[in-house]
Amino acid sequence: MGRRDVRGRATIASARRPGTSESDGDEFFLVGLASHAFGKERWDLELDVEVPGWATYRVSGTWRVPNRLWKVRKILDGPGRLFPGIVVPVVVDAGNASKVDIDWDDFKSSGSDAQLYPDTGSVRQALSGLLADLRSTTPGEAAPKPRPAGDRPTAAVFPPIEGVDYDTWMRAVVGVMRHRVPEGEQAAHYEARGFPAGRALDVSAAWFDRVKADARLRVWYVYDCDTLEPS
Repeated sequence: MGRRDVRGRATIASARRPGTSESDGDEFFLVGLASHAFGKERWDLELDVEVPGWATYRVSGTWRVPNRLWKVRKILDGPGRLFPGIVVPVVVDAGNASKVDIDWDDFKSSGSDAQLYPDTGSVRQALSGLLADLRSTTPGEAAPKPRPAGDRPTAAVFPPIEGVDYDTWMRAVVGVMRHRVPEGEQAAHYEARGFPAGRALDVSAAWFDRVKADARLRVWYVYDCDTLEPS
């Protein structure tokens, strides 16, 4: 028999991005900001699910959040994120209540995505000191950016993902940023630079996940965003 779906809603009881912690600093924010625009977000969630006629129950797992929910201009005014208390529309398998899909299209079209941006203060203000350090100290003269301590990431330490090593991925990402490659053209951009056909965006997302989870890579990522020549 095929799957029979029922619609309901769920309240997020807990939310966490894999590989993150409360102590992550400015480098992590910048990596996250870029991955919002160029990668995919995975979130570990606990959901309290409500379906008409059913008792409320809890499920946990990992869900992917589509890029179109995150808006860079909004993130700069208040960081978009999932957190306890957000209510999302869900589609549940009537034959297996543990199979819960979040209907992100309905979430966005209904305006519910406004929940992602609570009035918690401006990130522009929070990052003012960081941005001042990155700006030039003299008009027209860029402030030097120190090279990170330790060795540059190598394939021996950070193995390639589906044949794509750190430098290949990083130069491609810098190209997307510098040339403002539209979202619909990014897969072709990556594939033209040696990423596997049909898997380019997933490979890039996997590299972003690796960078978020490793402090050494985060430091090099931020440095390379400013200094590396794009491919």
